[in-house]
Amino acid sequence: MAHIGIVGGGNLGANTAFFLGERSVADVLIYDNREGLSTGKALDLMEAAPVRRYRVDIRGTDNPNDLKQCQVVIIAAGEVRRPGEQRSDLFARNKAIALEYAELLAGSKAVVIMATEPGDALTALFTQKSGLPPERVIGVGTGLDRTRLRYLISEETGLLSQDINAVVIGSHDEHMLPLRRYTRVAGVPVDMLVGLERWDELVTQLRAAGDRIIDLSQRSSSFYGPADALAFF
Repeated sequence: MAHIGIVGGGNLGANTAFFLGERSVADVLIYDNREGLSTGKALDLMEAAPVRRYRVDIRGTDNPNDLKQCQVVIIAAGEVRRPGEQRSDLFARNKAIALEYAELLAGSKAVVIMATEPGDALTALFTQKSGLPPERVIGVGTGLDRTRLRYLISEETGLLSQDINAVVIGSHDEHMLPLRRYTRVAGVPVDMLVGLERWDELVTQLRAAGDRIIDLSQRSSSFYGPADALAFF
C-alpha cells in the first residue's frame, strides 16, 4: 500500500493522519522534530483503530529521511496565525520549513502537498528550491475554501452540504474567487436558490472564515477543516 508522510505531529498533522485513517486512503508515517511526539501520536491514533476500523497502518518516526520513501508528503508543520495576523505575516517565520524540506525531498519521486501557511507563497518557494516539477507540488489553497463555501451554502439553504458542489479559484486569501456560475446544489444552479446580494454576503463570510475561527478561539488557527481538505486530496 502507498505511504503518505506527514511533516508535523501537531493539531493539523495529527488530524490529517486521523482523517486519512478514517478513509483508509494509505498507510501513514508521521514525522515531527520533537523526539517521540510523532510515535506517541501514531500510537494514540492506532489504539482507536479497533473502534474506528482503520484498514491502514499509522506510524511515527524521528528520522526525517524516512519521508523520502513516501509517495506523498504533506508538510503540515510550522507556526500558525495569532489573532489579528494575516497569512502573509507567517512567511518570515515559516519559510525555513519550506527550505528545509525542499532540500530533503529534492530529487524524490513524491508528490508534495504544502499545508504550512502562507500556503501559496511557500508552495512557490518549495517548488523553486526543490527543483521538483510544479505538477508534483500542490498547495492546499482553495481546497479548504471550497469546503467552507459548501458549509455556508448549506447553512443558507438548509440543504445537505454533501449535495453541494462549489468551485473556488485563485489564492487562499482575501483575493479568492468563488465561481457562482459553476456552483450547484443537488444539481441545481446556486443562483436559483441564493440571490446575488446574499451570495456576495456569503463570499464576504468565506473570505473571513479563517479569521473568524481565530478570533473566536483566541488560541490557534483552524485545523479540522484543513485536515479534512488534505485527506480529501
